Amino acid sequence: MLQLFQSLPRLFEYIAAYNGPDRSFHLADRQALTCLLSFFFGILCGRTWIANWFGGTTTRMWLFVGTMVQALCTAAAALAVWQSHSPKIAQHSNEPAWKDVLTFVGMGFVSFSMGLQGAMARHLNTPYGTTGMFFPSLL
Repeated sequence: MLQLFQSLPRLFEYIAAYNGPDRSFHLADRQALTCLLSFFFGILCGRTWIANWFGGTTTRMWLFVGTMVQALCTAAAALAVWQSHSPKIAQHSNEPAWKDVLTFVGMGFVSFSMGLQGAMARHLNTPYGTTGMFFPSLL
């Protein structure tokens, strides 16, 4: 979210080299938006779909299904990043390593899984299992 907040002033900032404001949507901003939207969608699914469709929070079925969905999302993220054949580390410090569609899909699946895990931890009423949005935005 911090990356997105940093991109807003860039829209209005005057850059002399470009003779005007930089109105482009940078790759790091796109990555941050992908992670943020996937994280919020994971929270939404955890709060509504998993908890209500599988017996509510009074049974353990929602916990099992939610954990399996998290495992599948994490495995899908690993497969997507693996199949992208992108480098693990950026070659230059000013350019992100993950640029193609499959790495964005991988970031989306990881962020979705973390949002779902945070919503499930909230249902369990434990602060130790909650996650933040900080980690996926660093990928």
